[in-house]
Amino acid sequence: MSSPVRARTGERGAARGVAVLLAVASGAWILLPYNVPLGAMLAAAMVPVWLPVLRRFRLLLALTALCVVAVVSGVLLSWAAVPMREVLPSALVERSAMLIGLIAVVGALVWARGVIGSSGVAIAFGVGLVVGVLPDIGGGASWRFTYSIPVTVLALAISARRGHPATQLAVITALVVVGALNGSRSNTAMLALAATVVVWQWANRSLLKGRRRAGNLATLLLLGVAIFFTAQAAILEGFFGEAAQSRSEQQIAGSGSLLLGGRPELAASIALITDHPLGLGSGTVASSADVISAKTAMLGIGYDPDNGYVNRYLFGSAIELHSLAGDFWVWFGLPGLAVCATIAVIVALGIDRQLRMGTASALVVYLAARFAWDLAFSPALSSVKLLPLTLALLAVPVAVRAVKHSSARTRAASREADVAAARTATAGRHGGSRGTGRATA
Repeated sequence: MSSPVRARTGERGAARGVAVLLAVASGAWILLPYNVPLGAMLAAAMVPVWLPVLRRFRLLLALTALCVVAVVSGVLLSWAAVPMREVLPSALVERSAMLIGLIAVVGALVWARGVIGSSGVAIAFGVGLVVGVLPDIGGGASWRFTYSIPVTVLALAISARRGHPATQLAVITALVVVGALNGSRSNTAMLALAATVVVWQWANRSLLKGRRRAGNLATLLLLGVAIFFTAQAAILEGFFGEAAQSRSEQQIAGSGSLLLGGRPELAASIALITDHPLGLGSGTVASSADVISAKTAMLGIGYDPDNGYVNRYLFGSAIELHSLAGDFWVWFGLPGLAVCATIAVIVALGIDRQLRMGTASALVVYLAARFAWDLAFSPALSSVKLLPLTLALLAVPVAVRAVKHSSARTRAASREADVAAARTATAGRHGGSRGTGRATA
């Protein structure tokens, strides 16, 4: 092997190694001072490497700009709140770093996707997630709160690499059984949705011999609603155990809805956002009037808010609303809401494209469903752990959209050319007939 070839081989090997290490470190979520993730620091140090790649993803560039604006907005809102409310500098730094770190990790994973492929990034990130929860073994951790997401992502990533629907369905079945035995209701419902989509794609490809080119997102939404009500019925029948059955019955009896009863923070979020539609700031502590307004809203859905969870977790320090959209809106104001909307568009476009191509794996369906759930019902600080992988796997580069649009324009031009040729031929026949008639006459 010649020296230049050996050098290029060595460079490719080094790039693969760095890509794997970055993905593992990003998933492991090892925290440094101010809760800054180690993966985010490593990704930020590699800006010159991944920034040129990110330029091919216009929506990710827009998301980057919006995140910077949101950080500035959170700081200004906190500064404006000082006369009326307490501001915690530590919370302000942590939440600002979280948003900047999110963009850095997304950029690094998108670059890694070009080096080791989507499957390699997903598996390495899943390994990192599992490594990150290893210290919790034996410390009172549970499947529902600790292991379900890391194990699910890694198992689905490995099964997706083989690509066969039967392999993915076998893995999902095992995860559903473990989740049902441990009372993991929402995660199990997302896996059921992923399994349904895998079967749906297989049926389209094998039986109908075609692809659905429109209506995929609407179908996915309807499937999600159907699975929610099916899972709710199964829970109330006791298929997830007596504890989950009893908890669900109490939540429905208190609020009239399993979703609202299971997530009373939603009522507090709506109350605070209604009172402060421009946001409160990323380091701002809720005033007594804010807490009273939030608790009144929770009382309105039959939830007793006078407990340690509400007093210490939600409002004990800086505000925590247990909702990605609610947290971003209150912390960063309208730019924070715009960040959530842009992420939702990227996820929707990515999953729609993969469904149209018939290549959506159980993993990307699970990640898309997880994002939709986190948007409304999960804390921002935990939701951002999975967001980089979701965005890296579902972001559609400009080149692909350009090819698609070019193909559409080519097809349209071809159809126009066919129509013009047909008209010319018809006109020629009519002209010939008239000429023949005149000759005959």
